[in-house]
Amino acid sequence: MTSVCSEFLDWNLENVCSPNVLKEEKQLCASLRRFYNLSRRKSFAAFVASKQEASLEVVGSPSWCCCGCVVAEQAAIHQHVARLHGSEIQQLARAQYNHSLNKGQEEKDNAKPHNESSSMEVTAWMPDISHIPEEQLEKGPGKVLLYYRYCHVEEPHIVCAWQRALCQRLHLTGKVRVATEGINGTVGGTCVATEVYVDAMCSHPLFQMEKEDFKTSDGGPECFTELKVGVFEEIVPIGLDPDVLSYHLAGTANVMPGDLRSKNVCKEVYQLKGGIHKYLERFPDGFYRGKLFVFDERYAISSNDDVIAGCRYCGRPWDRYQLCTTRFCCQLVLSCPTCRSEGHTACCPGCLTGSTGRKEGCECTEGRPRIPQDVNNDGKPLH
Repeated sequence: MTSVCSEFLDWNLENVCSPNVLKEEKQLCASLRRFYNLSRRKSFAAFVASKQEASLEVVGSPSWCCCGCVVAEQAAIHQHVARLHGSEIQQLARAQYNHSLNKGQEEKDNAKPHNESSSMEVTAWMPDISHIPEEQLEKGPGKVLLYYRYCHVEEPHIVCAWQRALCQRLHLTGKVRVATEGINGTVGGTCVATEVYVDAMCSHPLFQMEKEDFKTSDGGPECFTELKVGVFEEIVPIGLDPDVLSYHLAGTANVMPGDLRSKNVCKEVYQLKGGIHKYLERFPDGFYRGKLFVFDERYAISSNDDVIAGCRYCGRPWDRYQLCTTRFCCQLVLSCPTCRSEGHTACCPGCLTGSTGRKEGCECTEGRPRIPQDVNNDGKPLH
């Protein structure tokens, strides 16, 4: 039993099985045949391992005891098991194979109700719009909705799937952020489509929203280039400046007041009920002067005619942002028509002369606070 069989180096486990087993195996499809072969090898290894015992001669040296004999070489015990215990290996392999198949089927069966439940939840809260002509969802006067709601969302991925399906069905564009702490959205569409969207949100028991929770402004689907819906850690990306009053269009601070105080950003935090947008609607001639910056292709909205900004180049009153004309720069620049006609269309001298020499960024970019990048929980950009 201690001699090493040279044939073991090219040992074929088919020698372990009877002809009937081989015939049955060959009738399996290729993937199941590979799976059965793996089960057979695992069973063979497990049987050999069950015969191993500690060596009495050399501490730590393996040996095997089988059929009343002690074997000190691995090749020899493999040869012995293959020749004399084929039927046992066959039974173990079949048991392992069937157990693995049953386990895989159970996992599929368990996952199926969850997937069906998820699909049912998405479908259950889709509004019936069969009575609305498709043209009214695609064309016509439009508006932009802004809203947020802090609430516990146990399964944000299901809400995300529902939001994506809902917005696509209504031909809405914009961005919706879903997290376990709630939802935040800015979407544009026709007046008919946005009205249906508001009704759908208000009817969902998770959010408990009312129509007054949605802020509206002039616009439509053309205000955004595409629809982006994703799951995030927070519904509002954090970006703090201790010296600047931070607010959100929909009425929530960039972070929760408790977070601001706990991080020693500021000692007193005040929240404008309904948000700055609601304030401008109610008090267009109130204390707020100038335009309100928004994070989409509109760049700014206004409720009064005051111009409090100036052209970057000549200093004349001007408050209409446009993108820097340097190819890879993403900064906005205030340049009046006269200066733009003279070629002053860049955000800084580096971009204007083309001396920046980099694909993105310039001294102007490096000196400004960066907006947090939108990424999903898995670290991938939102699409």
